[in-house]
Amino acid sequence: MQPRNILLKTLYPIRTTKHFFSEHTQGTWQEYVRMHELSVESFKWNLLGDWDLIAIMEPPQETLQDAFRHTARVTREIYETHGPCRILYTDPDTLCIRPLHMFGRFREFRLFDQMDQNVQPLSAKWDGYWNCSVRYFPDGLDDGFWEGMESRMAQWDYERYDYEQEMYRQMMWEQEVDVEAWQSDVQFGWRSIGDGFERPTLDNLPTHSIIHFGASGNVKLNTELMEQALTLING
Repeated sequence: MQPRNILLKTLYPIRTTKHFFSEHTQGTWQEYVRMHELSVESFKWNLLGDWDLIAIMEPPQETLQDAFRHTARVTREIYETHGPCRILYTDPDTLCIRPLHMFGRFREFRLFDQMDQNVQPLSAKWDGYWNCSVRYFPDGLDDGFWEGMESRMAQWDYERYDYEQEMYRQMMWEQEVDVEAWQSDVQFGWRSIGDGFERPTLDNLPTHSIIHFGASGNVKLNTELMEQALTLING
């Protein structure tokens, strides 16, 4: 049976906002919804192959950490319900700006974090910062993979903003990762946090397929930057 290809998008209203970043307030919901819409539109244009969109925007979650946990469990449920399948998950603040071949490309669970187009391929056990805004779950992941996730979720540190990121980073490196098939062209992190942002132009758009805009810095600004970038690539 040919695996089903799925683009998974999640976004939940958050009841209780804790200010890890100042923009996590009830008043930014519509900004995130707009980011979500822009993101979905961009992947419809550029994500290659036959795939289905699953977008989950309910139920409301008590905290952002609860939203992270819920998405993890939903991912496993979808993976098991629709198996065999491959899942590409991307956060609302991502745009797919160039044709992207993802499904069937990697045999392991992968994260992607390429901040500089000139960075050399990463080493197998590179232990630096990992961004989990783009996650790829190939077909064939065994029960041990998901049980490892459940074990880490049982120890969730609600006071650590990046616990989700660290969980997925460890899950990736527990596998035998084929570094030769790394392909660092997938994700680019737009430098738009605080006052140090730059506006997208045809000259500074990266060669990578996905831009992660990092909405944690300034939600309204990042929505605006995403709209500008999408207008550019749409011609």
